[in-house]
Amino acid sequence: MKKLRVPKKIYFKRGCTPVALREMHEVYGLQKAFLITNPDLYRKGVIDPVDQCLKKSGLHTAEFFDLIEEPTIENVKTGLQKMDEFEPDLIVGVGDSKALSAAKIMWLLYENPDLDIAALAAGGEYPQMGKKAKLVLVTTAVESGCDCNPYAEIVDEKTGKKICLSSFNLLPEMAVIDADYTDGLSAADFKKGAAVTLKNAIGALAAPEVNDYATGYAREAAKTVFEDLAKVLADPSKEPVACENLLNAATLAGIGYACAVQGGAPLDEAKTVDELIASAADQAALVGLAMDCGLQDNTDYNMIQKLSAECKKVAAL
Repeated sequence: MKKLRVPKKIYFKRGCTPVALREMHEVYGLQKAFLITNPDLYRKGVIDPVDQCLKKSGLHTAEFFDLIEEPTIENVKTGLQKMDEFEPDLIVGVGDSKALSAAKIMWLLYENPDLDIAALAAGGEYPQMGKKAKLVLVTTAVESGCDCNPYAEIVDEKTGKKICLSSFNLLPEMAVIDADYTDGLSAADFKKGAAVTLKNAIGALAAPEVNDYATGYAREAAKTVFEDLAKVLADPSKEPVACENLLNAATLAGIGYACAVQGGAPLDEAKTVDELIASAADQAALVGLAMDCGLQDNTDYNMIQKLSAECKKVAAL
């Protein structure tokens, strides 16, 4: 039996942050919010509107903004000490996929202090979450859809290797996808993020157990990249709708991939889009995407070749 698993609530609309966060006190009755981000976003004031919204709605707040560029287990444990002292019933991660991954892991360790992260990644049983705190993730980057997928990555400083956790138990209570946070992103940021979106979408469509729900999310995400990336690259500030579309597409692709593999291992970053297309056991989903994009031809093979060419065009932008 297959399942589509997403956060209980997903807010997606430019300017939606105040409405979304107000629920934490007015609906959920939560009292103390612990905010997690990185120093760069903290210095730029990106976290300020989140903090102000929470305080205005009646919550007390505390912050941890010392995440390093590649968060490690020891790094998140430093923040965990402050979290334990504050005793929040709400944890809010704000940032890119690294910051959101760190927030997921801090939530996990806050509720389960004796948990061995490495052992968990090696096949341990994930605990049920939400006993002590709710998790809200506010994405500020066009990336992997970490706000709505079941993955979290962290570096083990003892080995220097990344540890990847994979469980739908890591899904937040709420995801906030507010395009206001993309206003400071450069064309290069959008290009890099759209490449990840496209790879996640193609990875979903090429997955051995791809299903109708995964196909719907992935096809919409890929089509959005094909239609909107070129507009944004000229000047993101002049294309607010296209920027918002690409932000939403990143989340859709992340959901689609996780649904296709049913929360299994994350996509292999080393694989190219061409390799993913070639690995597809059933190419019907890829043919469907080609047709969505107006790449009809007299054979499935030709349509998939055209799709591959379109992916290369995106990479060359």
